[in-house]
Amino acid sequence: MLSLLLLLLPLGAALPPPGVAPQEEVDILVYGVLQLSQALHETYSATGQRLERAGRRLGRCQHLLWALQHQARQARQAMDELREAVEGLKAKETALGLQTHSMAQAFQATLAGRLLLAERLKELEETLAGLAGRSPRHRATELAALKTQVEQQNLTLQALAKAAQRQQQQAARQAQQLARLWEQMEGRAGART
Repeated sequence: MLSLLLLLLPLGAALPPPGVAPQEEVDILVYGVLQLSQALHETYSATGQRLERAGRRLGRCQHLLWALQHQARQARQAMDELREAVEGLKAKETALGLQTHSMAQAFQATLAGRLLLAERLKELEETLAGLAGRSPRHRATELAALKTQVEQQNLTLQALAKAAQRQQQQAARQAQQLARLWEQMEGRAGART
């Protein structure tokens, strides 16, 4: 474009029309227009490059923001899962505590029954000793009934003792699980900060 303008300059110098600006002024104006066009082109190019760089930075920032949001969602989901697991373990622990308490009460009741039975057996032995004149068959029947009752109570006590032991083991396992879950929650909470 510059060369075209320069070619037109000498033709215009040969035939100056009347009322036209002198060649020097036209040359200055053409030179100014050329400089202005070059400056505008450079500004346009620089602005385009800046916009491209800003767009790339914005894209990287958006990608990073998306990744952080994804990680935050995963962390929240993991925390929710851990909370649910902890709440489940707490509910199991409460139920186990109630069951243990009821078993302890049953154990105490059975133990009290056994003590009463032992006292009754002692009383019956004393009564038997006092009733030596009674028939041996009648005494044997009473003793057999008492013996059966004592054996049944012993079996009940043994079953309760085994059940209590199982519950204690289960409570210990749940306490370990709860401790592991808390450690995981604290570890994930520490990793986020």
